[in-house]
This record gives sequence, structure tokens and C-alpha cells, in this order.
Amino acid sequence: MVQNLSADRKYRKWFVELKDKIRTTQIKAAVAVNSELLNLYWGLGKEIYEKQRMANWGDTLIDQLAKDLSAAFPGVKGFSRRNLFYIRKWYIFYTNIGIVPQVVALIGETPQADCLDRISQLVKQIPWGHNREIIMKCPNIESALFYVRETIQNNWSRAVLLNQIESRLFERQGKSIQNFQSALPGPQADLGSEYQIMNSIPENLKGNLPSIEEFEEELREPDVVG
Repeated sequence: MVQNLSADRKYRKWFVELKDKIRTTQIKAAVAVNSELLNLYWGLGKEIYEKQRMANWGDTLIDQLAKDLSAAFPGVKGFSRRNLFYIRKWYIFYTNIGIVPQVVALIGETPQADCLDRISQLVKQIPWGHNREIIMKCPNIESALFYVRETIQNNWSRAVLLNQIESRLFERQGKSIQNFQSALPGPQADLGSEYQIMNSIPENLKGNLPSIEEFEEELREPDVVG
């Protein structure tokens, strides 16, 4: 006689525990993928900026790089000309020498190099699509970091983030950026809570351990090669 385990209390309890373990692993995997993706983008933005400045290649570099990267990695999203421009802009936006001292003053007596490192950790806690919208719609680093912090603390989706930017939330309540320092992770801090990024994981990926390509594609709007 075949036993009906679905009605067995011990089996059901064990299954719930097992499901929780699998879901936790999925979340950790998604967080790790997001972290590695943004580490890649930050480093790539830095290298593009430095190569353009030192080698005098100008925007020709991005045109050629987009073609070569797309050819070398045909299955990987994110290497279009348009997205490479965003990646460079993201790095430059937060490392602009003329803006950083304002943030240093907000944080306190923090060396500039340490300030930049902590800011890079902070912005890597939210998905690329969120980061891209913030740098395109915020006029300065102060307002940008306000929206980064609010996204992390309130688990905003991209749609909610855009709505808050359009409603000028920063101008209405965030100009002083109170508790700004608490929003910046310490040297040993994890890059974001596993559950803070859960809302950014699409429903169709929650049942599968995503690859970096799947996760990146779902978190971004489709690239337009321009």
C-alpha cells in the first residue's frame, strides 16, 4: 500500500523546513549575483574612464568595446554601447572630485579614499536598473545617495523609486540626509540584506537559481544599441 505522505504531519513539517532552506539559498545566490555584477560594472566604468583620459581614445573606445565584448560574450547582456555609457557615467558620477568633498563633510572626519570605498559599497546594494535611474534623474551625489539609502531601507521596486524621484521626495524631506552615516556600510559590512533585495527578484526567477545573465536581464530594461 502506497503511503500518502502529503497527509503526514512529520513529512509536511520537514518539507516546510526544506523549502525555507531552498528559498534562502536562492536569495543568497541572487544577492551574490547582483553584487558580482555591480563589482564588474564599477571596475569596468573605472577602466573605461581611465583609458579614455590617458589614451585619448574618446568615445571611440566605447563604440569598439561594445562591439568586441558583444562578439566575445554573445550570450551575456549589458555590453551594448548604451549600457557601457551608463556604466562609465555611474562610476564618474560618484567619484567626481568636485562633488565628493560635500559628501565627506556629511559623513564626518572620513578620509576621501575611505569615503569613496564606502559609497561604492552602498550603491552596490541595489540593482543596476535602480542605479541607472538614479544617476540619470538626480542632479547631484547628495540626492542620489538619499534615494539609494531609501531604496535599501524601504525595499523599493524600481517603479516606486521612480515615483518618489518624480514626486521630489528629496527636496521635500531629505536635504539634510539625517542619519546618512548609518546608511553607509562599515568596512566589514555585508553588501545588503538578503531580504532587502528580494523584492527585486522577478517571480519567474524565484523558483530557479538564476544565472548572472538571467538575473541581469530581468533587473534591467532591454538594452537599445545606439
